[in-house]
This record gives sequence, C-alpha cells and structure tokens, in this order.
Amino acid sequence: MAAAVEFINPTHSGDLSKHSAVSSVEEVDSSDESTESNSLLVVSPYTTAQHLLDLNRYDTASQLFAKALTILRPTRDDYATTEYTSTFNFQEVVDTLKGLARAESHTWQKKEFYVVSFRSQLKHEVDGERLFRLDAFSHQEAMASGGLLKYWYGVKDEDRRNLATCFWESRQHARDGGRGPWHAQARAAATIWYESIVFKTYVLTIGDGANSWEFRDYEESR
Repeated sequence: MAAAVEFINPTHSGDLSKHSAVSSVEEVDSSDESTESNSLLVVSPYTTAQHLLDLNRYDTASQLFAKALTILRPTRDDYATTEYTSTFNFQEVVDTLKGLARAESHTWQKKEFYVVSFRSQLKHEVDGERLFRLDAFSHQEAMASGGLLKYWYGVKDEDRRNLATCFWESRQHARDGGRGPWHAQARAAATIWYESIVFKTYVLTIGDGANSWEFRDYEESR
C-alpha cells in the first residue's frame, strides 16, 4: 500500500533568499528501498537543501509524524490570536499519521512530542530582509542540530500580529537546536523589532494506535 508524501528535489544553493527547489508529491511504497532523493522531506517554508529533514536520521515513529505534519494548516484566519489547539487541523494530521503507520505495517505506540508556539507583534518599522535572514539561518541551525520535525509560520495580520510553531522530538532537542549563534542574534533582534513576542510550550501526546491525541502545557507535565 502506498502513501502520498511530499518530498523535494533540492537545488543546492547557499543563498537562503532564493527558493528555487521544485517540490512534488510522489507515491512512496513502504516496500521500496530508501534512496537519498526520497529521504529528504520539506518540513518548513524553506525549501533549499540545508532546510530539509533527512528521514534517515530518525526512527520510524518520528519519520511518520514528520510526514503527517506536512499537511498541517490553520483552519481559521485569526490564528495569530486564537487559542492554539483550535488553530490547526490536528485531527487530520493524526488521521494521516494513522494511515501512514498502517501503510508501513508499523504499530504506533503512545509517544510524546515537544511543541513551541510563538505569538508576535512587529513594530511599524522593521528590517524585513534582516528578519528573514535571521529566521532562515536559525532554522538551518536547528535542522543541523536535529530533532526539529516541523516549522510553520503564518502571515502577519492587519495589526502586524503573527503565529509560528515548531514540533520537536523532545525538549532537549529544542534546547540544543536553539543554542547556535544565529538563534542568539534572532533573540537580540526580537527586542528591537517586536512590540511583543510570547513563547508557550506544550507536550503533544499521541496515544496507542494514533487513536487519540492531547495537548497540555509543558509545565504541567513535569
């Protein structure tokens, strides 16, 4: 049985402002041997080679969840301000995960993931090109560090508010991924170009068989 998954044929460019890669949806059969070309998954708005997820670095559960997260999308226009767990098509993502697990004859066992949301409001005058570079290179750092399965950000609303979110294998992966010099520069820039930025962390638990899912605040899980 085959599952439709979005992979990418990357162009190897060091210029992060150029997104010249060509994406496609391929039918991937679970019996096929993995190749270099179909092990690279688009998991963010950035599609050059340094930003792709190499599935070969991850166990089966994380591979399947990363593939399911490729269909993550907001279900309402006011995502910048609405309650996080009501913002995205999470049930559809988990249903896709269940189908992918079935296609690969994988028995899904209860598993937790670490999730971060970023709610922000830009100031009126910002250096958009500089912000883009900081975000892009910070994402590249995180991908090199490992454990980042999905990064999504929206479009600012009329009040310059926006939402971004990351899905990680664990909190430790998130901490390690944020320790690089580009992340340090991005944190410094946040005090200059943002009216406000609010971070919130969650634990996403996907139950046995991918038959249930639940978000809870990370602090409550300690």
